[in-house]
Amino acid sequence: MAVKLNRSATAQYTRSGDAIVDHPSAAGDDPIWALVTAQADGTFSTTLDAPPRPVAGQYLSATVLSGRFDAADVQRTATSGLLVVGGVPHEGGGGPGESVTCVPTSPVTTARATVETDGLGGTLHLTGSGWCHPAAGRGGSAVGIKIDEGAYSRTDTSVHQNRTIWAVAEADPATGELDARFRLPDGTTSGDLGSTPAFGQGAHSLRLLSGSLKSGDTVRTLQTDAFVIGAYRPTALPDPVEYTEDLTSSTRRGLTAVRSGGRLEVAVPGASAGSFVALSTYRDDGSPEYPWGGTWFRTDARGRLSVPAAVLPDARVKLVAQSGDRDAFGDLLGWTWWGTTASLAPRTPEPEEPADVARVWTKPTTKAASRTTTPPATAVTGPPVLAPAPPAERAADLTTLVRGGVEAEIEDGIATVTVATGNPGDWVHPFVYLDGSAPVGAGWLQLDAERRIRLDLSAFGDGDLTIALVRADGSLAGWDRLVVGAVASTPPSTDDSPVLPPVSAGVVPAGDALLSAADWWLLGAGVALALGIAGGTLSTRKKIA
Repeated sequence: MAVKLNRSATAQYTRSGDAIVDHPSAAGDDPIWALVTAQADGTFSTTLDAPPRPVAGQYLSATVLSGRFDAADVQRTATSGLLVVGGVPHEGGGGPGESVTCVPTSPVTTARATVETDGLGGTLHLTGSGWCHPAAGRGGSAVGIKIDEGAYSRTDTSVHQNRTIWAVAEADPATGELDARFRLPDGTTSGDLGSTPAFGQGAHSLRLLSGSLKSGDTVRTLQTDAFVIGAYRPTALPDPVEYTEDLTSSTRRGLTAVRSGGRLEVAVPGASAGSFVALSTYRDDGSPEYPWGGTWFRTDARGRLSVPAAVLPDARVKLVAQSGDRDAFGDLLGWTWWGTTASLAPRTPEPEEPADVARVWTKPTTKAASRTTTPPATAVTGPPVLAPAPPAERAADLTTLVRGGVEAEIEDGIATVTVATGNPGDWVHPFVYLDGSAPVGAGWLQLDAERRIRLDLSAFGDGDLTIALVRADGSLAGWDRLVVGAVASTPPSTDDSPVLPPVSAGVVPAGDALLSAADWWLLGAGVALALGIAGGTLSTRKKIA
């Protein structure tokens, strides 16, 4: 058992130097005054050296703890009554049975921090309820207070041996209510209010703990709402989101990410100028990663961020944005896919898949090749190395994005897509959406002399098509919608699953992770989606403006 000597209701004497008790399970635990072993009948008796420089009438008691030094032992804590030092009883009371029995005014434990004096070194007012010691005659709890989960430590042990405890508050012995005021760190690293590291302005919170500062007390932990010192700025990052529950198609909210050189340009729809945003990435197993560490970014007047791109993981991930604004802290602002060539490479067919449906890109068919023309002389560079992420998971999500100068026309299953804002020879990556299904990528294609590309969509059949084009820099060039054929007027179905025609060959979409097995109904036998560059203008069969 360990014996500790209490010099107040919230502080203990400590050993130093060679006097610190050396035990494998208590190395460096300087408040342990002595270790003792009980007899076979559970009793023990020991004589201890007194703490240095005792004063008559001072506070002094002993606490005995078991269970820590033997894994098979029972954990117990017991504290003696106040000892009489120098023949003079301690006048303040405080030993077991010498205080009132606490009756809480609230059935739950609460706490609230309010700034009374703003600025570094200012005064904080802490109030709360439900902080009663559970034992009769033991009054209220002694509550340890940490700032930002213990991020700031005192420069000495004047308050507690654990320097991350910035202050200790005593609850009212009769009611368990907290009503305490204390000074915050002053922004320096020395002096009575200095801290390690230096305290700064912005949003902070308190962590309140009971149980270890007063023997036999209830173990509690409670975090207050944030309070702000000076100008608002979030500090700690928000809690992670739930991958399956939170990151759904309906929560993408039009967020986009485009790589431009060494920067990642992120657009956060609905964000106002100066909004605080935290970015993180999530693997497909739901685990979060923080490529930018604990950095908070602020949006410009158009709700955009520009962040370093080199730290992004070399994997297919979901890029997630969360709010750091005071009234919306931690809220999900949106997400988008982000990936690399390695993560988008065609996967090896599963053993149960026939070889003739392996998902690999094939060259255009002879029919398709006959429709192509020679690229313009200006198109001398090859396609980008990386396949981009789709601009949206479903066509409905595109409605929140800029439509751009993209116009699509279709006849006999051949779509001609014109990019009015493009230049001849520009590389674009089409994504084709049909009736709410996930997108199918067509690979990199070059605009011809009239800023057009052509796509063979004949295998898709009739339905509502949306074509979106992504530029070589990852930005969205725009999108357009088509209705192919006559859409039958049938009663609405309660089953929104597509009917799957036979598939004898297929292709890998740029975002394989986005496609379920049902999405492969888009890929008819022998389809070659990309026709390359061709001249001529085709008339529209039917188009939705």
